[in-house]
Amino acid sequence: MSKFAFYALVLQCVFTGLLLAEDVRSQTSSIEEIFVNLSMEDATLKDVFNDLEKQTQFSFSYNQGIIDLTEKVSVSSNESLGDLLRQLAKETKLNFKRIDGNIYVSKRKMLQSSVTETINKNEVFQERTITGTVTSAEDNSGLPGVSVIVEGTSVGTVTDIEGAYTLGVPNNSTLVFSYVGFVSEEVVVGNQSVVNIVLTPDLTQLEEIVVVGYGTVKKSDLTGSVSSVKSEELTAYPALGTVQALQGRAAGVQITSNNGEPGASFKVRVRGGTSINASSDPIYVVDGFVGAALPPPEDIESIEVLKDASATAIYGSRGANGVIMVTTKRGKKGKTNIDFNASYSLQNEINRLDLLNKQQFTEYIQDTNPDFTALDGNTDWQDEIFQTGNIQNYQLGISGGTDNVNYYLSGTVYDQKGIIMNSGFKRYSVTSNIDIQASDRFKFGLNLFARRTAQEGSRTQEASGGANGSGVVAAAFKMGPDQPIKDANGNYTLARLSDAHDNAVAVATEYINETVTDRFQGNLFAEYDILNDLKFRITLGASTDNRRNGEYVPTTLQGGVGVGGDGRMNGNKNTILLNENFLTYSKSFGDHDLTVMGGYSYQSSRSENWGGRSQSFPTDAGLYWNLGTGSVFQRPSSGLSEWELSSWYGRVNYSFNSKYLVTFNARYDGSSVFSEGKKWAFFPSGALAWNMKEEAFMSSVNAISNWKWRVSYGMTGNRAIGPFQTLA
Repeated sequence: MSKFAFYALVLQCVFTGLLLAEDVRSQTSSIEEIFVNLSMEDATLKDVFNDLEKQTQFSFSYNQGIIDLTEKVSVSSNESLGDLLRQLAKETKLNFKRIDGNIYVSKRKMLQSSVTETINKNEVFQERTITGTVTSAEDNSGLPGVSVIVEGTSVGTVTDIEGAYTLGVPNNSTLVFSYVGFVSEEVVVGNQSVVNIVLTPDLTQLEEIVVVGYGTVKKSDLTGSVSSVKSEELTAYPALGTVQALQGRAAGVQITSNNGEPGASFKVRVRGGTSINASSDPIYVVDGFVGAALPPPEDIESIEVLKDASATAIYGSRGANGVIMVTTKRGKKGKTNIDFNASYSLQNEINRLDLLNKQQFTEYIQDTNPDFTALDGNTDWQDEIFQTGNIQNYQLGISGGTDNVNYYLSGTVYDQKGIIMNSGFKRYSVTSNIDIQASDRFKFGLNLFARRTAQEGSRTQEASGGANGSGVVAAAFKMGPDQPIKDANGNYTLARLSDAHDNAVAVATEYINETVTDRFQGNLFAEYDILNDLKFRITLGASTDNRRNGEYVPTTLQGGVGVGGDGRMNGNKNTILLNENFLTYSKSFGDHDLTVMGGYSYQSSRSENWGGRSQSFPTDAGLYWNLGTGSVFQRPSSGLSEWELSSWYGRVNYSFNSKYLVTFNARYDGSSVFSEGKKWAFFPSGALAWNMKEEAFMSSVNAISNWKWRVSYGMTGNRAIGPFQTLA
């Protein structure tokens, strides 16, 4: 990590720590603090809501299939918005619930209430009166319209606009509190006369927002094929990294490990292999940074996988293999939250082979070779190379915020001890996000990520170099149980029934292969609301990746004894710079919703690599750190590669009545890696979707109420993809 990167990270961590004590008064007005002047006779609900939206900062949200917007009301108020809503609630039997800048309108349920209720045919309980308040865990505000039911009966009521309720219940009863979008709660009344309850949001029931290229969209309004995975799924079990945590959790994404050693890489395929002679790996986008390193699963809020052409064409030539978009966790307004997660797990090999012991092995060989004489060893080679591995994972996160500043700071330590001797992997990382609302129209933020990984590699795979490239596991199966680990002279024994290769313990303990990688990346963004419906966003990103690998084959192994030891050192450095600039216009008028996005992107990459190798060392003590002492120098290596990418891109999303959806994406890429004379290429895509669940004739067909039909066609990379037709 460079000094500049280190100082930048330290300064932000200090700044974040200072913010923990900051307490800025909320500037978001409540419905009791906003006064409205409204006098309407025999007006429709829709007209009333439209007028209130013009006078206040709130937007009214409702389901047109449930709420009758043509219902006539007469209202006259020169008081607070809260008083007016209470007046409307009494006149229309509607419920109003405020969440941030939205007021959600729902139909009030009318429930039967009686003095006594027969719960058991043989027993009638005496009534008692219970009062209380139901609030939201998000902002401690009262929840109107919450159903309060006596379990096993039809006795119940609903909370008023302040979240208060009064209910006559039998003794020894249980109350069930339920509300759409929140987790239901059950409370045993006992001797209580006041029962207050706090409901927590049920994220699985809320309208899900998914991240797409250069923006977000409601999942119900998607026209492309996108899989979404949330943080709870990613942290269900300890994982080497985010890619492994994603394994088996996104439809259409195949993730397989290249081998089982700690720190091994994974192969990711979206829609299968898509290239014959080039990479089929998808691109990764972290908080808008294309090509960024993935943070630990504990620091991720959600992952979206863009799969079809309609979704991926916004990334042009690089989207042919799919796009994996990562959104990291961010601070939220409220008290400081301190989260600590720890896990410890054990690992053992599976399907251990049942091999012959010394006596059985000797008898077996002597059946075909009577002259065979067993040695004086009695070695279970699997016991010698295998060990009980373990995984330790610790994460400490601090988050919080005020009206103006939100912060998130997290540190993670991952330590894996492999099931093969002298194999292991360690990862240390820090993630820090700060969001600052400088004014009503301007906000900016900074995302920083630093990581160090250290891998202690073991030769788990058999090389192609004959006896000099024996793998640990393969060598264990080729060694006779009669052979000791070392002979009488203290030298490692060699296989005698096949090639004279090293024994498994020698390969596991003597061969040195260590890799250390440092990654630092920063992403600065700023967003300005030019108009109420038009905003501009700029992103500046930079990352640097430094990797060093050292390998040494000592004279105690066959690969080193003939050359006096073999050491090598390889390193590489990769630097990426990114600039994104785009405008987004969103407008709703009547039954129409239109979003137009357009922008320009520039990205550059510089990759350097170098290496040296030497043989014939006077001693094995220096390993690969003293290549100059070797008397036989091998040819050194070095290299440099650079590329640049300049792009114009745009997208149009149109929705009519949330039923009929149209999306058009286009990107014009200019790349230095394109062939001469063809440096620029155009990548368009389009998609149509029909939300059948919004149709009136679907209201009674619950089994298929979530079906959506869509067709998409587009071009990514150098080929056309589509059309796709799906019913999901």
